[in-house]
Amino acid sequence: MEPPWPTNQSKDSPIDKQDVVAMEHIEQGDEPGIELTKSQERRMWAKIDIKVVTMMAIVLGISVIDRINIGSAKVLGMQEDLNIDAGSRYSVALLVFFPGYFISEIPSNMMLVKVGVKIWMTILTVGFGICVLCMGFSPNHHVLSFLRFMLGIFEGGIYPACVFLISSWYPKYKLHRRLSALYGIATIGSTFAGLLAYGIGQLSGRHGYLGWRWIFIIEGAATIGIGCLTYYFVSEFPDKAKFLKEDEKRHLFAILDKDNGGNTTERLTWARLKTHAKDPFVWVSTLMFMCIVIPTYGLGFFMPSILVLMVEPQGLGHSGLQATLHSAPPYAASIGMLILTAFIGDKLRMRAPIIISLALLTLIGMILVSIERFERLVTDKAKVVRPVYSSEVRYAGLFFAVMGAQANQTAILSFAQNNIVGSSKKLFVSALNIGGGALGGIIGSTIFRSEDAPTYGPGLYTVIALQALLICLTTVYTTMFWIVNRRADASTSSIINGIDGWRHTL
Repeated sequence: MEPPWPTNQSKDSPIDKQDVVAMEHIEQGDEPGIELTKSQERRMWAKIDIKVVTMMAIVLGISVIDRINIGSAKVLGMQEDLNIDAGSRYSVALLVFFPGYFISEIPSNMMLVKVGVKIWMTILTVGFGICVLCMGFSPNHHVLSFLRFMLGIFEGGIYPACVFLISSWYPKYKLHRRLSALYGIATIGSTFAGLLAYGIGQLSGRHGYLGWRWIFIIEGAATIGIGCLTYYFVSEFPDKAKFLKEDEKRHLFAILDKDNGGNTTERLTWARLKTHAKDPFVWVSTLMFMCIVIPTYGLGFFMPSILVLMVEPQGLGHSGLQATLHSAPPYAASIGMLILTAFIGDKLRMRAPIIISLALLTLIGMILVSIERFERLVTDKAKVVRPVYSSEVRYAGLFFAVMGAQANQTAILSFAQNNIVGSSKKLFVSALNIGGGALGGIIGSTIFRSEDAPTYGPGLYTVIALQALLICLTTVYTTMFWIVNRRADASTSSIINGIDGWRHTL
């Protein structure tokens, strides 16, 4: 079969099999006629993986640890020291992070291109490290909440920068695996946050500081140090990177030219932003991401509480410690699902079937957890709630829900990045998508209310409705993209996004 892209190689010209370019195995969008062999191309991608994905994953993982360490600080003396449990003080300290996170994302991505990845990522990392360090010296909850807001300002640029940088380096069908690796490495790193906090907490009483202060002081100082090293280890965009050889650059640029119409990084001006914002897909993809981030945050914040209150005659009824321990396995399983779906998505060159399957998995999981029936006790006529399914089935439902929600994040981000062209638009969409995720974090942290215990009906049914919406949105846009692709296949004069041979990813 002839390749779908134009080729400069004559059919009659001889080709040495040992020197054949990686055209027989590389993804759609790779350009023929470049001098790299298969093994050389593999080495090129390995260098990019280490320099781009691994380094950004480390920075993202540190930001996650610094974001969630307030939970450990709370139980290691902060509630007594700052009276953080009074009223809604702790909830406020949690929630003020998200407005700062949201408003900083697009401006931060604009600065990323303007000043360069090395300088801007160093500024962001050192900035949120200083915020965390200062939290260790907070005299009251007001200062703590202000520093949490500033933490959101600095951290708001990290995740969208990671997504945009990685999407700038990889063609369509290598992207999902890299974004999943980024998210997976950061998630694995964040699982050690509790152990790290526990160890640091043993310093309680040293120099007159309680353990919670040492958590912020030591982790903040470490982040500042790592932030200073960031300048020397993270990579710039492809057109400015210096760690590739010249033949590797030419090979990579040919791939990116065909896949995205260019290999240079455009600045996101306000004029371009207005143009990009007119595309409905930009907003639909953001809504899709919100649909999956809301259950991600909701389950993350409240799964132990749900496990504690899953009570029936043979029920889970876990204690707080047991509930915390039982909340870990679903997240471990989600790492496996993340890797599996990313491999399948890139290998089979599909996005929508993965998104719909994972949304269905989340939906089914929530149904298993949430279906209840009401019975009246014969003795006192009081209404009690009894689950239809056994505790084991409901716990399996939590597995399904967490696995689906966690793995679907990178699937949706890949779907969005794969179906737009131009670096400035990719920059805008990555920031807007993750900004929508910040709004989803606010919603997710509030839909599971304590007054709705033990069923948590409003929160569970909200998640179910959002998964149904996600499936509908994905189906509608995939159908539209399929129609556009078919028209382009049927007519040689039909070109999508100004790139000959470019097709929407379904």
